[in-house]
Amino acid sequence: MLFRSNTLSQTPSNHRFEIDNTGPTASLSYSGTAPYKEATVVTITATFDDEILATTQPKIAVSSVTGGSTLTPKVMTKVYDTVYQYNYTVTSGNGTATVALSDVVDTAGNTLSQTPSNHRFEIDNTRPTASLSYSGTAPYKEATVVTITATFDDEILATTQPKIEIGRAHV
Repeated sequence: MLFRSNTLSQTPSNHRFEIDNTGPTASLSYSGTAPYKEATVVTITATFDDEILATTQPKIAVSSVTGGSTLTPKVMTKVYDTVYQYNYTVTSGNGTATVALSDVVDTAGNTLSQTPSNHRFEIDNTRPTASLSYSGTAPYKEATVVTITATFDDEILATTQPKIEIGRAHV
């Protein structure tokens, strides 16, 4: 019996492959500026660093805040292979809400490997209160200039112009 030795004359065209054991990561972004108020619709966008498997449906959940309610896992809408969105309607309550993602699988079959960056946002439904202070000592005489200072217990938007209404006491 004769054996013939054949040698490979060229490298096969399909001689490389990639091994991917790293789960995708995500960063979250939000429409508008926090803190958010009840009934505001906030678009939460999850951007992944790897293409998400087409047959999976990433889900989003939002923890409750004091006096609010929890968003149980809901399917996100695919925008691109690496971008998904969800329109979240802000609940009542106050505090820091935490966003969690689930059912995220990349094209290599790896699951989400860590908590997304920027996974918390503020909900604030408490009206600010103000205390007033006055220059000088009352009672004031006619034509006296009095400086009235309003100190708020919360940050006031720069576009807001608080007004002080002064009435005349009736005797």
